[in-house]
Amino acid sequence: MTDPTTDNTEILDDLGLDPDPTPHATPEAERMPHPRIRFGALVWGLVVTVISAITLLITTDPSKSREFVAWIDGLTEPAIGLIALIALGALVLLIGLVSLLRQVQRRGDRD
Repeated sequence: MTDPTTDNTEILDDLGLDPDPTPHATPEAERMPHPRIRFGALVWGLVVTVISAITLLITTDPSKSREFVAWIDGLTEPAIGLIALIALGALVLLIGLVSLLRQVQRRGDRD
């Protein structure tokens, strides 16, 4: 029978385990990339959240819903064109912002 006070280093070595229980920083762990934050996904998620919140506010209140329908009925063709142009500009602005964030993120990954 073995003495329980003896060093079990040989047994741990045979099992392929490290006899030193303190954590070690391995070179592989130091070189592992950090998790990336997808800023484009955050921006688009924020846009979808804002549009959804506005839609909920309009559709849950009957008086606001009636006012919205009356506003839609009162739009003229030039007003619809202007709204479409503003929406397109906002979309281009968001795409540019996401591209800029992606470029900054890639530049940071190279450093």
